[in-house]
Amino acid sequence: MLPKQNSAMLICSIVLLLTAAMISPAYAHNALSVNLPPQVTSGAVRVDQMDKLQDGRLRAERNGVVVDLPSKSSESVRVASKHSRIDITLPSAKRASKSLTSPQGFATFDNLDGSATSSVLKDDGSLQIVTTISSSAAPTAYTYDLSLEPGSILKALEEGAVAIFGADGGFRGGFATPWAKDADGVEVATRYVIEGNRLVQIVEHRDEGIRYPVTADPWLGQNLYRSAWVTFVPRGYKVNAQPTAWGAAFSGPVTWGAHVDELRTKLGIDSWRMTDSVKEQLYCHLAGVPASLWEFNMESWRPIMNWATQAPWNCNYPEGGWGSWYN
Repeated sequence: MLPKQNSAMLICSIVLLLTAAMISPAYAHNALSVNLPPQVTSGAVRVDQMDKLQDGRLRAERNGVVVDLPSKSSESVRVASKHSRIDITLPSAKRASKSLTSPQGFATFDNLDGSATSSVLKDDGSLQIVTTISSSAAPTAYTYDLSLEPGSILKALEEGAVAIFGADGGFRGGFATPWAKDADGVEVATRYVIEGNRLVQIVEHRDEGIRYPVTADPWLGQNLYRSAWVTFVPRGYKVNAQPTAWGAAFSGPVTWGAHVDELRTKLGIDSWRMTDSVKEQLYCHLAGVPASLWEFNMESWRPIMNWATQAPWNCNYPEGGWGSWYN
C-alpha cells in the first residue's frame, strides 16, 4: 500500500493527465493549428497589422469601416461605419475562452467543441468569421447573435445570402451566400437560418465522404464598392465603379437596388448620371461577375437596353467586350 502522501500525489497526477487529455488536443488542434484556405486569407489583415487597445481588443479601419475584435469570446465583434453599426456574438461566447493568434496571424477562439472560430478582417472592410470544424463530434449549427440598429431586420435572399435593412428600408449590409468546404476543397452543404436578429449557419459536415477539417463562414460586409467616379470623353461620359471583393460576391439580382443606391451615394453631385441606360449596363456587369471584374464602366451614350439583351456583347453594345478600351 502506498503512503498517504504518495497516494495523494498519484491522484493529482492522474487528474492532471486526464485534464490534459481532454482539453489539450482540442485546444492545440482547433486554435493553434488552424490553417485557413487562400480564399479567406487573400487580402486579409493580420493581428500584427491591427492596433491593440488598452482593454485588449484589436482595432483596424479599412475602406471606411472600423472593426473591433474582442480578446474574450464572451465579448462581441463590432463592425461600424458612418452608415451603421453591427455587434456580433460569436458561437463560443458562453465558454469564455481567450483569443489566440493562429500560425497565419489571425485572431482565433477555441470553441472547445471540436471547432474553432477565426475573425478575419479584409482590406475592403468586410469581415469573414470562419469556423474550422475538426471532427464529426463538432456541432452542425453555429449561432451568431446580432445587435443591430433599432428597427433593422435580416432578410433572406434567393441566392442564400442575407441582407440587413434599416428602419428606413435602406441597405445596411449583409452576409454573402454561405459556403463550406472540406479538406479536399469539396463543397459541403450549408445554409443560413434566421431567427429574429440571430443568424444560424447550418453545416452538414457529418455527411458521408466528408474529410476534415471543414471550413465554413459567414462573410459580412457593408460596402459594395471601393469607389465610383465619372470620366468624360468626346462621346459623353462614363460612370466607373470598382466593387469590393465582398460586393462582387454579394451581387445577385435581388441586391441590385442596393448597388444602385450605393453608387449614387458615392457619386455625390453626379448621382443623377445613374440613368436608366447606365443602370441596365450595371446590372449586366453584375450578372457577368466574375468575368466583368474588377472595374465596371457604364457609358452614357449606350441605348437603353435590358441588361440580359446586352449580355451577348459583354455589356458594351454594339462593340462588345467588358472593358472601356472598346470605346
